[in-house]
Amino acid sequence: MWTRSGHFSLFLAPALLLLIVFRYYPTLSAIYHSFTIWEIPQPGEFVGLQNYRTLVDDPVFSKSVSNILKFMLGRPDSALLALIFIGFPAVAGFGFLVILAALQNLSSEVNDAALIDGCSRFRRVFAIDLPAIRGPLALIAILSMNSGMQEFSSMFVLTQGGPANATMSLAFYLYQQGFFYGEQGYATAIGTVLMLITLVFSVIILRIRYRRAYDIAV
Repeated sequence: MWTRSGHFSLFLAPALLLLIVFRYYPTLSAIYHSFTIWEIPQPGEFVGLQNYRTLVDDPVFSKSVSNILKFMLGRPDSALLALIFIGFPAVAGFGFLVILAALQNLSSEVNDAALIDGCSRFRRVFAIDLPAIRGPLALIAILSMNSGMQEFSSMFVLTQGGPANATMSLAFYLYQQGFFYGEQGYATAIGTVLMLITLVFSVIILRIRYRRAYDIAV
């Protein structure tokens, strides 16, 4: 006879299956194939760290990392400037809505007390408002960083990574290696490094968010 937990597990099974098939399996497969020379549909030939050693000496990969960091931080030079402004209004609009919603949820009593104690509006922003919305700010930072690190469409549509790799991104370079040159193993190595970079940045942002945080128990 089915228990309540058994029925609950049955309802979760399809979602769990989809998660495994479309999220966890591709990730683990990509990590494995990053250690191979792989040309679809042939099985990959294990080569250890060869792809990663090639990445270290690959000038296009280094240029891609530099370009995407400039894209992610608003530090342009010529060709990157146009691509940065393509995504800027949408990113600003999303961030504005998240921050607006967070500020609207702040307690008016705290602000009223601060004004009574003589706190200026300018000081209140840095002493009360910004510390109180550290969570939404961290969310915006992580989503913006992930989106910037994986930027692909504007390079693909407008510049094809040119001129002279000036607008090459990691995601577009991955696409080139995998689909233009058939280097699927090398492409998965690029993807694995990209995943690790985004993970490291996300952890750094979360550590900053929770450091001396008073709005949540850690």
